[in-house]
Amino acid sequence: MTMHSHLDPSAFYFKGNETGVLLLHGFTGSPTEMRYMGDYLAQEGYTVSCPLLPGHGTSVDDLERRKREDWIHAAREAADMLRKECNRTILVGFSLGGLLALDLAARESYDGAVLIAPGLFVINRLAPLAGIASLFKFRIPQDSAGGDLLDPAANDRVWCYDQIPARAAHQVMLLAKNARRLLPQVTLPILTVLSKGDKSVAFHTGEYLMEHLGSTRKELMILEGSGHNILVDGERDRVNQRVSEFVADVTK
Repeated sequence: MTMHSHLDPSAFYFKGNETGVLLLHGFTGSPTEMRYMGDYLAQEGYTVSCPLLPGHGTSVDDLERRKREDWIHAAREAADMLRKECNRTILVGFSLGGLLALDLAARESYDGAVLIAPGLFVINRLAPLAGIASLFKFRIPQDSAGGDLLDPAANDRVWCYDQIPARAAHQVMLLAKNARRLLPQVTLPILTVLSKGDKSVAFHTGEYLMEHLGSTRKELMILEGSGHNILVDGERDRVNQRVSEFVADVTK
């Protein structure tokens, strides 16, 4: 994965009806990975907002300086702006964005949330060392071949950094730890989407969410033919349709 010159990592916004959908992208990524879903939901008539999280879409140096509070503040600011324009608001977060959606949902009132490969538990033997590594300017290379993506063309739909700064990764780990603590406070309708082919987020995340979320309505969608970045991989059309159905159902 890399910073493809043919892709624009900027935030995007589509004005639609009175139902707003806030899209929150993943760690080291950008709104580009949310654009296909954003276009789909906009065509369904929804108002769609996808902010660029601080430190993303710029440089690895910029990301290295950021803390989890920066991402939480940006997500909350975007959610507040959307709620001023819409009567109903749905949160949709991918990976890091899923953690931010949980943080928002535990503190404010929303109509529902979709968690796509939320990074509550990561599959990386180096993760426990992130705290120590964060004391130094240490960076981990990302797979330039697209990692676990199963669609050969999927990598061309992603704009992200080719390195992961340990300091920023440690901030994600802290955010995940806090999100796990907040789960009983999340009571809104939840749809979680996970893939068995995900090599970044542990598959037991789904079971953990079903057990610990405070929501009475919580659904789990399991995919077989996608990697971590479900939004750009081979089953993205199926996911877009299910998310649209969920939004329509919880806001009717």
